[in-house]
Amino acid sequence: MALVREQGYSVPEAAKSLGIATNMLYRWKDQYEQQLAGKLLAEDERKELKRLRKEKNTTLTNLKGFWNRPDQQRIARFRARHQRQAHD
Repeated sequence: MALVREQGYSVPEAAKSLGIATNMLYRWKDQYEQQLAGKLLAEDERKELKRLRKEKNTTLTNLKGFWNRPDQQRIARFRARHQRQAHD
């Protein structure tokens, strides 16, 4: 990207100089510009997002298991019954 952004090369000139396809360099340039504009996540941000989503799913699974335990089901029924009685 430095050839294009800082040294004034055109994308076709830079691609030829680097020995890569012009369309590939255009794609990289677009991604780079979107990342600079805050429209794309950087690699470390994608990894962090993936880790956080996995952590959330694990937490939700653990919570579902917790509330499906018989003692927790009894507590939930007890609370619901007493809340209904309090409103009557």
